[in-house]
Amino acid sequence: MGMSGLYSSGISMPSIAPSFFVCLMWGILLAVVAIAVFVVLVFAVCKLMGAACTFQDVLIACGAHSVFVTFLLLVTFLLFFVNLQLGIVFLAGTLIAWVVAGVLTVQTLVPDATPAKLWISYIAAALITLVVGYFMAGQAFTGSVREVSISYQGESHTIGEAMDLVGSMDYLELLDQLLDEIY
Repeated sequence: MGMSGLYSSGISMPSIAPSFFVCLMWGILLAVVAIAVFVVLVFAVCKLMGAACTFQDVLIACGAHSVFVTFLLLVTFLLFFVNLQLGIVFLAGTLIAWVVAGVLTVQTLVPDATPAKLWISYIAAALITLVVGYFMAGQAFTGSVREVSISYQGESHTIGEAMDLVGSMDYLELLDQLLDEIY
């Protein structure tokens, strides 16, 4: 936006635009996979603790406790388009809210569990979900970045086209470098 003054002086500047639709689709895919993994793991935790709940009970409890977290994820998604650092801060807050909501879910399903066993089991399930999410996030990041378009003087290309010309890259390494640059 600070370079918009150059347009009035007649200098042609390139424009860079992320694909909102592609980012949204990758985000939805990542969320669906993470939710499926989490629900299965919470069901396993409940069964290990001897709860007499069905998979449908776990699904309903997880859904009820995740409404607020889903709203926070939507706000986080939109904030990433506005400011990367603010999006990362909201993502961290959303993860904290997810952990709190998950603990409430397991406590609701297994009210008579000992706190230590409940926490250890839940933390293991949450860590497994985060590991699966981390590997999926690399794919989502790659898919989203490939669709960023750069337009200059009526000609438009995507980063994916440039990546195909350069060859294969390690996208997780690219994500790590990007995060290192931010911090």
